[in-house]
Amino acid sequence: NIPSCAVNCIEQSVVKVTGCGSTDVDCACPHFDDIENDAIPCVISSQGCGPD
Repeated sequence: NIPSCAVNCIEQSVVKVTGCGSTDVDCACPHFDDIENDAIPCVISSQGCGPD
């Protein structure tokens, strides 16, 4: 499960890193590591972001 506070960061990273639509799982999945690396700083800087 993804904490709701991280969803926006991940969606932005999917589009930025892959050019895929933010909900296009088939397109984005092969780029998981790149998406994760791009999204982590955003999630960390989201104050109070933790498991729901």
